[in-house]
Amino acid sequence: MYVTIELDEVEAASRMAGQACGGSWEDVMRGRVDRWRMEDAIELPRLFMLEGERATLDNIAPTVAAARMEFPGEPVLVVVDYLQILGDGTVADSERTRIATVIERLRRLAKDLGVVVLDLSQTSRAAAKSLRDGDLVGADTPQPRGRSPRRSSAPAT
Repeated sequence: MYVTIELDEVEAASRMAGQACGGSWEDVMRGRVDRWRMEDAIELPRLFMLEGERATLDNIAPTVAAARMEFPGEPVLVVVDYLQILGDGTVADSERTRIATVIERLRRLAKDLGVVVLDLSQTSRAAAKSLRDGDLVGADTPQPRGRSPRRSSAPAT
């Protein structure tokens, strides 16, 4: 299942088709990929999409249930693209708190539904530089008792 607010179903399918055809999504959207090649590349009967206004946390569980009814016994992967703009219907004091709430709800969904959830997220250039420089990851985030922030193992470039 692919959950996206930024892309509509046509754009997401175009990106997938472009990748599968060795081209770009722009090539697909502009008709520069043979139609038969594109149709063959996006023959993904097990792909369920929640896009636009339907891309909410509340719609994930019913969509997983629909996927399980249609494909019993098959594993389910939920991809959230991207985490920072996924709404959870609540108002938080800060963006950080809102995102933490979304992450916690996705974690519970994964556990309760028995699915794998892949959250795609965007980071700022400053945060990426901190990781490259080996700064403490999560130093400004409260840690569970007995745990301390870990140092990044990202190689310096």
